[in-house]
Amino acid sequence: MIIFGKGGFGVHTLGAIICRAIMAENPSCYVALAPEYDTAVRGGVSNCHLVVSDMPCNPVVEWKPDVGIDICASWATLRTREETWYLSIPSEANRHMLENARGYVLLGMLVARTYVPLSKEAVCAAIESECKAPRMRLMNQNAFEKGLGL
Repeated sequence: MIIFGKGGFGVHTLGAIICRAIMAENPSCYVALAPEYDTAVRGGVSNCHLVVSDMPCNPVVEWKPDVGIDICASWATLRTREETWYLSIPSEANRHMLENARGYVLLGMLVARTYVPLSKEAVCAAIESECKAPRMRLMNQNAFEKGLGL
C-alpha cells in the first residue's frame, strides 16, 4: 500500500496509524513502514509505503503497490489493480473542519466502506497510541468517527 498526498495533510501519521491497526488485528503478520519526504517538508509531495506480509519484509517497494490512497484537501482516491474509488467529504461536514483533521475523516470513510479492512476499535487504539497530545488525540478520534458516519 502506498499513501500519498501533499506535505502537511498527515500522510505519514495516517500511515503509522494504519500500520499499528494492522499489527493489532493481525499479530502474526509483518508490517514494514517507510515514510518518504520530498525536499520541501510542508507543501511538497509526501509518500508512505506499507508492506504487509506473512514473513519478515522490507519497506523498499520495487513493484506497483496493490493499493494506493491519494489524499487531498477534502477527497481521496483509492486505487487497486482492478478498481478505483473516489471519496469526498460532503461540503457541509467539511466547512468547519481543520485541514489536519480531514485525513482522519477520510480514513473513517475508507474503514466504513471496508476499502481499508480494519476495525473501528483497532484504528481508535492506533490513534490513541500515535497522538500523544490529549487535545489532538480527541480531535483526531472525533474526526475518524465522523468519517465512519459519512
